[in-house]
Amino acid sequence: MLPLILALFLSWLPLSPQSVDGDSTSESRFGNRIALSFDSVTDEAEKQQLLVDAAEIGIDLIHFTRADQLTATITDDFFLIYQYPDNYTTVNSLRHRSAEITADIRNSLQTLTDQYPDRIISAGLFRYPNEKHPQFNAYTTQIADSIREFSGLPVFYQSALPGDSLNAEGFDFTVQTIIPGNNTPAANALFFDPGKNVQESKKTLENLFRHTLEFEESLLIIPADWFQEYVAGNDDYKTIFSEYLEGNLMPFPVPQTPEVPPAMNWNVVFLFLILGSILIHMRFQPVYIQTLPRYFFNHSFFLVDVIEHRIRNIFPGVIILLQHSVVTGLILYLTADSLFNERSLSALSYHFPAVFWPASPYVSLFLAGFFVSLMMQIVSVLWLHLPNKRLQFFSQTLNLYAWPLHVNFLVATVLIVFHNQSPGQTLISLLLVSYLIVWFMSFNVAAYDAAKFLEKYSLPYILFTIGLHTLLFVFLIWFTVNSPAIREPIQMALSFS
Repeated sequence: MLPLILALFLSWLPLSPQSVDGDSTSESRFGNRIALSFDSVTDEAEKQQLLVDAAEIGIDLIHFTRADQLTATITDDFFLIYQYPDNYTTVNSLRHRSAEITADIRNSLQTLTDQYPDRIISAGLFRYPNEKHPQFNAYTTQIADSIREFSGLPVFYQSALPGDSLNAEGFDFTVQTIIPGNNTPAANALFFDPGKNVQESKKTLENLFRHTLEFEESLLIIPADWFQEYVAGNDDYKTIFSEYLEGNLMPFPVPQTPEVPPAMNWNVVFLFLILGSILIHMRFQPVYIQTLPRYFFNHSFFLVDVIEHRIRNIFPGVIILLQHSVVTGLILYLTADSLFNERSLSALSYHFPAVFWPASPYVSLFLAGFFVSLMMQIVSVLWLHLPNKRLQFFSQTLNLYAWPLHVNFLVATVLIVFHNQSPGQTLISLLLVSYLIVWFMSFNVAAYDAAKFLEKYSLPYILFTIGLHTLLFVFLIWFTVNSPAIREPIQMALSFS
């Protein structure tokens, strides 16, 4: 990585910031710098007071993404780092919108440099892009070269990857995002993304201070609202920040974390939900105890019971479909919790807003799994029932389709048991694929069994059900794998984990 003294701070050598009392500083000093990110502050009065507090400490950099974040705010004592507001950029987007993105960045920079002459010191082009994609450098290097040539500014992007995975080809430097308890700092340009646990966040920030002081030049970007809440009104922390900017490290007065009562073990709740629903089902539906083993161990007699309509009760089949829909939601919930972190889910929420609620992505995944599963099962039962004239009652079709889904209850139980053991991606993927195969085969087996009831036209029925269902399933897999709009956001989210 180019030293920041070349990539960032040389751009503001001709100017020196004004001190709080209006006196010019005699020289521009490099060293370790802090920038406040204005993305999280909206109140103009709070911004102005925040800048006064920051200037007293010695902070003279502002990181922002939109021009309106600086409106009505006096920023004469500060230099500005502009971040183009393009989050979770995919290579597919760059492939189709490269010229549009380049023109938009250039127009934004032109407006800002006219409004704040000689005060913009660097330009960030992307935030959390899909830098693991093999074609990432090919597209971003062209944009970076164009912006650098146009503006004369060093360019960077903000990464969500661990430090050992940073990919800064074509850029002057990369800003690594640090999440408490998740990332290990490796770069000398960092973005501190604090969590809800204040003590853990402060310990992480102390570690970042220690890390960046190992470099002669460094940049640490901190959210302005977090600085306002935990630093600006605390004399101890203001002293610590001031000493850091002078190149000195002081210990953080982090209070001892209070003991927190043990959290609810949701995996136990999920197990009780699955097993308990089955036990209740067995208790109130006597036919359930008789039919379940007969389906798996005496299948021919089960088929005779169905065709002769001896199993008349429709409720066991309906309840099994509802159980399977709930289990599908749990499968998606646990899979997401095992494979993705908070940044990954934010990327998925950004690209699939119809599925994810940014405020609660896990709940939205569960509900999406439940309702999509329920709708697909209803369509499957109708698909099996309507073309087969021998299936005169819905209870017959439900019994043919629903009972093999019990295998997925076992798959879900295995996933729940292994979930707390930090399973690898391979095991999670294997269980998820197993779940989908069981669901896929339940329709085909039911269609094959239903075809046995037909005296003629059994082959057209099989082609219309099993054949068309298989073609549709293969097409959906092919479409998912070959659709960049679906595949790449998932690949990017996995790379962030």
